[in-house]
Amino acid sequence: MSVASLPNCLSFAVTAPSIHNTQPWRFDLRGDVIDVYADRNRRIAGDSRGRQLTISVGAALLNLRVALLARGQRPITRLCPDEDRPDLLARIVVVGRTRAPYGARRLAGMTGRPGRHIVQPDGPVPQSMLDELRDDARAEGCELTVYRQPLPDVIRGFRPAGISPSRWPAVFTAEPTTVVLSTADDDTTAWLLAGQAWERVRLRAAAAGVQSVLMTEPLEHPALRRYIGYGEPGRTAQAIVRLGYGRPAPPAPRRALADVVTVTRNSSGPSAHARGPATLNGAASRS
Repeated sequence: MSVASLPNCLSFAVTAPSIHNTQPWRFDLRGDVIDVYADRNRRIAGDSRGRQLTISVGAALLNLRVALLARGQRPITRLCPDEDRPDLLARIVVVGRTRAPYGARRLAGMTGRPGRHIVQPDGPVPQSMLDELRDDARAEGCELTVYRQPLPDVIRGFRPAGISPSRWPAVFTAEPTTVVLSTADDDTTAWLLAGQAWERVRLRAAAAGVQSVLMTEPLEHPALRRYIGYGEPGRTAQAIVRLGYGRPAPPAPRRALADVVTVTRNSSGPSAHARGPATLNGAASRS
């Protein structure tokens, strides 16, 4: 792995959105291995299982994968690679060079800069855009479903993470489209998949000038979660995303890389950590 490219890749990773801007992630570098950890000290009140924290880490993981691919590095990703280390949420092993996919380069160009110079129309998000976002979610192991009914007032009353009171609910120029991200399971791996899907959807939307607002807190309430997910039998709602046109929010303050990155001397090669095809294309593999 090119050492020179790592600071830029990690800088992309930490531009990921997180619940209430908690940025609950840590990275440990060991040669060609990048371990991604949860920082449990940054978990918000009410997130008893760490679901929202893990979704946030998943978003940073997606950005790291995209940044590596965009720089011609070939990453292999494993989620929850060591059951005896629950804070180790993912491991990326860089196994060589590859031709940078156009999709990764385009998404990397949007990381942290959602739609700033795009003239945004009024009106709903077009179906063609929703179809692309659905495909992106599926590529990360999730489903994206348009929620056709008005959101109940009890859910609309939640202010999404990262949106100041002065900008909520007047974020969009018209009534936004509501979509639900769901997974087949409801465990740490599923939450990581949801975080990666959310960030991939967010970046794709931003490239088209579509703003997105994430809502996860209402889904900590079992009754609201069942209500939102009733139309998807066998699946679990992980996030509500509102999509529409509007002015992007200013970037949130970020922790310094020195606060979230450590470097450990590596004693083993990549074959000891992971094998498998590079994707992103690239969905991460389960342990």
